[in-house]
Amino acid sequence: MIINTGMRTELKYLDELDKYKQYWFVTITPYGKDIEPNVPDKEKVIESFKKLSNHIGANAIGWRYDPIFIGNGFNVEKHIECFEKMTKELKWYTHDCTISFLDLYEKVKRNAPDIKPPTKDEQIEMAKAFSKIGKENDIVIHSCCEKTYLAEYGLDISGCMSKEIVEKAIEYSLNPPKVKNLREDCNCLMGNDIGAYNTCGHLCKYCYANYNKELVLENMRKHDENSPFLIGKVSKEDNITEAKQKS
Repeated sequence: MIINTGMRTELKYLDELDKYKQYWFVTITPYGKDIEPNVPDKEKVIESFKKLSNHIGANAIGWRYDPIFIGNGFNVEKHIECFEKMTKELKWYTHDCTISFLDLYEKVKRNAPDIKPPTKDEQIEMAKAFSKIGKENDIVIHSCCEKTYLAEYGLDISGCMSKEIVEKAIEYSLNPPKVKNLREDCNCLMGNDIGAYNTCGHLCKYCYANYNKELVLENMRKHDENSPFLIGKVSKEDNITEAKQKS
Protein backbone atom coordinates (compact mmCIF):
# COMPACT_ATOMS: atom_id res chain seq x y z
CA MET A 1 0.00 0.00 0.00
CA ILE A 2 1.59 3.25 -1.16
CA ILE A 3 0.12 6.47 0.18
CA ASN A 4 0.93 9.93 -1.19
CA THR A 5 -0.39 12.68 1.03
CA GLY A 6 -0.20 16.27 2.04
CA MET A 7 -0.55 15.16 5.64
CA ARG A 8 -3.09 16.46 8.05
CA THR A 9 -1.85 16.37 11.59
CA GLU A 10 -4.20 13.77 13.10
CA LEU A 11 -2.95 10.18 13.01
CA LYS A 12 -5.67 8.36 14.94
CA TYR A 13 -5.82 5.05 13.12
CA LEU A 14 -2.22 4.02 12.47
CA ASP A 15 -2.62 0.77 14.42
CA GLU A 16 -5.35 -0.35 12.03
CA LEU A 17 -2.88 -0.20 9.11
CA ASP A 18 -0.18 -2.27 10.79
CA LYS A 19 -1.24 -5.47 9.02
CA TYR A 20 -0.43 -3.87 5.66
CA LYS A 21 3.03 -3.28 4.20
CA GLN A 22 3.21 0.47 3.56
CA TYR A 23 5.20 3.22 1.90
CA TRP A 24 4.13 6.80 2.55
CA PHE A 25 4.92 10.01 0.68
CA VAL A 26 4.36 13.19 2.71
CA THR A 27 4.59 16.60 1.07
CA ILE A 28 6.15 19.38 3.14
CA THR A 29 6.96 22.69 1.45
CA PRO A 30 8.13 26.03 2.88
CA TYR A 31 5.22 28.05 1.47
CA GLY A 32 2.84 30.17 3.51
CA LYS A 33 -0.94 30.61 3.67
CA ASP A 34 -0.89 32.88 0.62
CA ILE A 35 0.02 29.81 -1.45
CA GLU A 36 -1.27 26.92 0.70
CA PRO A 37 -4.25 28.50 2.50
CA ASN A 38 -5.57 25.40 4.27
CA VAL A 39 -2.46 23.30 4.79
CA PRO A 40 -1.70 22.80 8.52
CA ASP A 41 1.24 24.67 10.02
CA LYS A 42 4.56 23.22 8.90
CA GLU A 43 5.73 22.60 12.45
CA LYS A 44 2.70 20.39 13.11
CA VAL A 45 3.14 18.51 9.85
CA ILE A 46 6.82 17.86 10.62
CA GLU A 47 5.91 16.54 14.07
CA SER A 48 3.29 14.26 12.49
CA PHE A 49 5.91 13.11 9.97
CA LYS A 50 8.22 12.15 12.82
CA LYS A 51 5.41 10.36 14.64
CA LEU A 52 4.55 8.38 11.51
CA SER A 53 8.22 7.56 10.91
CA ASN A 54 8.63 6.28 14.45
CA HIS A 55 5.60 4.03 13.92
CA ILE A 56 6.38 2.52 10.50
CA GLY A 57 10.16 3.09 10.21
CA ALA A 58 12.29 5.62 8.34
CA ASN A 59 12.57 3.36 5.27
CA ALA A 60 8.79 3.36 4.84
CA ILE A 61 8.27 7.11 4.53
CA GLY A 62 9.51 9.60 1.95
CA TRP A 63 9.41 13.39 1.95
CA ARG A 64 8.27 15.39 -1.06
CA TYR A 65 9.55 18.95 -1.45
CA ASP A 66 7.52 20.02 -4.44
CA PRO A 67 6.54 21.82 -6.50
CA ILE A 68 9.48 24.20 -6.53
CA PHE A 69 8.69 27.60 -8.05
CA ILE A 70 10.19 31.06 -8.27
CA GLY A 71 8.17 34.03 -7.07
CA ASN A 72 6.15 35.18 -4.06
CA GLY A 73 9.36 35.76 -2.11
CA PHE A 74 11.05 32.53 -3.20
CA ASN A 75 14.26 32.54 -5.22
CA VAL A 76 17.06 29.96 -5.44
CA GLU A 77 18.76 31.15 -2.25
CA LYS A 78 15.50 31.05 -0.28
CA HIS A 79 14.76 27.50 -1.43
CA ILE A 80 18.24 26.30 -0.48
CA GLU A 81 17.91 27.91 2.94
CA CYS A 82 14.47 26.36 3.58
CA PHE A 83 15.46 22.98 2.19
CA GLU A 84 18.52 22.74 4.40
CA LYS A 85 16.52 23.66 7.50
CA MET A 86 13.83 21.06 6.75
CA THR A 87 16.38 18.39 5.88
CA LYS A 88 18.08 18.79 9.23
CA GLU A 89 14.67 18.51 10.93
CA LEU A 90 13.84 15.28 9.08
CA LYS A 91 17.25 13.63 9.38
CA TRP A 92 16.89 10.12 10.86
CA TYR A 93 13.14 10.12 10.07
CA THR A 94 13.50 9.40 6.33
CA HIS A 95 16.20 8.43 3.88
CA ASP A 96 14.49 9.65 0.70
CA CYS A 97 13.36 13.05 -0.55
CA THR A 98 11.73 13.75 -3.89
CA ILE A 99 11.76 17.14 -5.58
CA SER A 100 10.09 18.44 -8.71
CA PHE A 101 9.73 21.80 -10.38
CA LEU A 102 6.48 23.61 -11.07
CA ASP A 103 4.50 22.60 -14.16
CA LEU A 104 2.75 25.69 -15.43
CA TYR A 105 -0.70 24.39 -16.38
CA GLU A 106 -3.27 26.93 -17.54
CA LYS A 107 -5.23 26.59 -14.28
CA VAL A 108 -2.00 27.25 -12.33
CA LYS A 109 -1.38 30.39 -14.39
CA ARG A 110 -4.88 31.54 -13.52
CA ASN A 111 -4.73 30.70 -9.81
CA ALA A 112 -1.15 31.85 -9.19
CA PRO A 113 -0.05 34.37 -11.83
CA ASP A 114 2.98 35.52 -9.80
CA ILE A 115 4.88 32.23 -9.74
CA LYS A 116 6.90 30.48 -12.45
CA PRO A 117 9.11 27.41 -12.89
CA PRO A 118 12.84 27.83 -12.23
CA THR A 119 15.02 28.26 -15.30
CA LYS A 120 17.43 25.49 -16.30
CA ASP A 121 20.33 27.31 -14.61
CA GLU A 122 18.26 27.76 -11.44
CA GLN A 123 17.33 24.08 -11.47
CA ILE A 124 20.98 23.09 -11.78
CA GLU A 125 22.01 25.39 -8.94
CA MET A 126 19.35 23.92 -6.67
CA ALA A 127 20.14 20.34 -7.73
CA LYS A 128 23.79 20.83 -6.74
CA ALA A 129 22.91 22.37 -3.39
CA PHE A 130 20.12 19.93 -2.52
CA SER A 131 22.31 16.94 -3.39
CA LYS A 132 25.08 18.21 -1.10
CA ILE A 133 22.63 18.86 1.74
CA GLY A 134 21.12 15.41 1.28
CA LYS A 135 24.48 13.67 1.48
CA GLU A 136 25.33 15.56 4.66
CA ASN A 137 22.08 14.31 6.24
CA ASP A 138 21.91 10.74 4.87
CA ILE A 139 18.94 11.51 2.60
CA VAL A 140 18.92 10.57 -1.10
CA ILE A 141 17.45 13.33 -3.29
CA HIS A 142 15.30 12.01 -6.13
CA SER A 143 13.83 14.02 -8.98
CA CYS A 144 10.26 13.39 -10.16
CA CYS A 145 9.57 13.48 -13.91
CA GLU A 146 12.42 15.91 -14.54
CA LYS A 147 15.12 16.00 -17.22
CA THR A 148 17.85 13.39 -17.05
CA TYR A 149 20.65 16.00 -17.11
CA LEU A 150 19.98 16.67 -13.43
CA ALA A 151 21.72 13.35 -12.68
CA GLU A 152 25.00 15.10 -13.53
CA TYR A 153 24.48 17.31 -10.47
CA GLY A 154 23.85 14.59 -7.92
CA LEU A 155 20.12 13.83 -8.16
CA ASP A 156 18.84 10.27 -8.34
CA ILE A 157 16.64 9.95 -11.45
CA SER A 158 15.81 6.23 -11.11
CA GLY A 159 12.33 6.98 -9.78
CA CYS A 160 10.89 8.29 -6.55
CA MET A 161 8.77 5.17 -6.03
CA SER A 162 11.13 2.64 -7.57
CA LYS A 163 11.28 -1.11 -7.03
CA GLU A 164 14.30 -0.65 -4.76
CA ILE A 165 12.60 1.96 -2.57
CA VAL A 166 9.44 -0.10 -2.17
CA GLU A 167 11.41 -3.28 -1.44
CA LYS A 168 13.36 -1.43 1.23
CA ALA A 169 10.11 -0.20 2.79
CA ILE A 170 8.22 -3.51 2.84
CA GLU A 171 11.26 -5.78 3.33
CA TYR A 172 10.24 -8.10 0.51
CA SER A 173 11.68 -8.80 -2.94
CA LEU A 174 9.33 -7.94 -5.79
CA ASN A 175 8.85 -9.25 -9.31
CA PRO A 176 6.49 -6.63 -10.73
CA PRO A 177 5.00 -6.91 -14.23
CA LYS A 178 6.18 -4.43 -16.81
CA VAL A 179 3.53 -1.81 -17.43
CA LYS A 180 3.42 1.56 -19.12
CA ASN A 181 3.90 4.32 -16.55
CA LEU A 182 1.18 6.85 -15.89
CA ARG A 183 3.30 9.83 -16.90
CA GLU A 184 5.99 10.61 -19.43
CA ASP A 185 9.52 10.53 -17.96
CA CYS A 186 8.27 8.58 -14.91
CA ASN A 187 10.56 5.72 -13.90
CA CYS A 188 8.55 4.53 -10.92
CA LEU A 189 7.08 1.15 -10.14
CA MET A 190 3.61 0.37 -11.45
CA GLY A 191 0.85 2.28 -9.73
CA ASN A 192 -2.63 3.71 -10.07
CA ASP A 193 -3.95 7.09 -9.08
CA ILE A 194 -7.05 7.25 -6.93
CA GLY A 195 -9.12 10.29 -6.14
CA ALA A 196 -10.84 12.96 -8.19
CA TYR A 197 -10.21 16.48 -9.42
CA ASN A 198 -11.68 19.43 -7.51
CA THR A 199 -11.99 17.66 -4.16
CA CYS A 200 -8.98 18.83 -2.10
CA GLY A 201 -9.80 21.49 0.47
CA HIS A 202 -6.19 22.56 0.89
CA LEU A 203 -6.73 24.81 -2.18
CA CYS A 204 -3.02 25.25 -2.92
CA LYS A 205 -2.54 27.86 -5.64
CA TYR A 206 -0.02 25.74 -7.58
CA CYS A 207 -2.26 22.65 -7.73
CA TYR A 208 -3.16 21.22 -11.14
CA ALA A 209 -6.05 19.18 -9.67
CA ASN A 210 -8.40 22.04 -8.75
CA TYR A 211 -10.11 24.32 -11.25
CA ASN A 212 -11.62 26.77 -8.78
CA LYS A 213 -12.53 27.13 -5.12
CA GLU A 214 -16.31 27.15 -5.62
CA LEU A 215 -16.31 23.79 -7.41
CA VAL A 216 -14.10 22.26 -4.71
CA LEU A 217 -16.44 23.46 -1.95
CA GLU A 218 -19.47 22.18 -3.85
CA ASN A 219 -17.91 18.73 -4.20
CA MET A 220 -16.86 18.66 -0.55
CA ARG A 221 -20.48 19.31 0.45
CA LYS A 222 -21.49 16.20 -1.52
CA HIS A 223 -19.14 13.97 0.47
CA ASP A 224 -20.89 11.20 2.42
CA GLU A 225 -18.74 9.48 5.05
CA ASN A 226 -20.93 6.36 4.73
CA SER A 227 -20.37 6.10 0.98
CA PRO A 228 -17.45 4.27 -0.67
CA PHE A 229 -17.13 7.20 -3.09
CA LEU A 230 -15.19 10.37 -2.49
CA ILE A 231 -18.13 12.38 -3.80
CA GLY A 232 -21.75 11.37 -3.26
CA LYS A 233 -23.32 7.92 -3.44
CA VAL A 234 -23.77 5.20 -6.05
CA SER A 235 -26.40 6.11 -8.62
CA LYS A 236 -28.19 4.06 -11.27
CA GLU A 237 -26.07 5.69 -13.96
CA ASP A 238 -22.76 4.55 -12.42
CA ASN A 239 -20.92 1.71 -14.15
CA ILE A 240 -18.82 -0.14 -11.57
CA THR A 241 -16.20 -2.66 -12.71
CA GLU A 242 -13.87 -4.76 -10.59
CA ALA A 243 -10.22 -3.82 -11.04
CA LYS A 244 -7.81 -6.63 -11.83
CA GLN A 245 -5.26 -7.01 -9.06
CA LYS A 246 -2.22 -9.26 -9.22
CA SER A 247 -0.09 -10.08 -6.20
